Amino acid sequence: STGDILDSANSTFFGADWWVMTANHTTDGGKLTNWQNSLANSGKIGTGMSESSGIWTFPNTGVWWIYLTFRIENQAAINSFSAIEIYTTPDNSTYTQAARGGTLIDDEGHTTQVTLPFMFDVQDVSNYKFYFEAQINASGNFIQGGTTNVHTAAGFIRLGDT
Repeated sequence: STGDILDSANSTFFGADWWVMTANHTTDGGKLTNWQNSLANSGKIGTGMSESSGIWTFPNTGVWWIYLTFRIENQAAINSFSAIEIYTTPDNSTYTQAARGGTLIDDEGHTTQVTLPFMFDVQDVSNYKFYFEAQINASGNFIQGGTTNVHTAAGFIRLGDT
């Protein structure tokens, strides 16, 4: 309201939100679902993100920093690859792969943590959307979820105007 970029009352410029995946995800090619953003001591700035059936919607236009950290557990085989991909759309219809983060886990019973950052220029909140999709190449592997110990979480920060 003062024209100062550091004015935290400006809820259209500032935006930050944090979500956790509450349950394990085992489906190859499936959208990550079961998200929650109401954990104790978690907060947000501005309106916050919304998610429905794995599809994410932004509260404001602008350039947004998406940060996903996820834990993969290998229960299947030696040298098993798993990944998460980000698919984006500018028209709320045609989704294309925009980013990918994955890992090769060397042995059964091992886990690894992977981060996947992406910067998305959201020019229209009705049409610019995205989802996270799991690529799990071996039966028994999964993306770990939960709220007692957070294993998979997504963060969103609005960096500035588009």
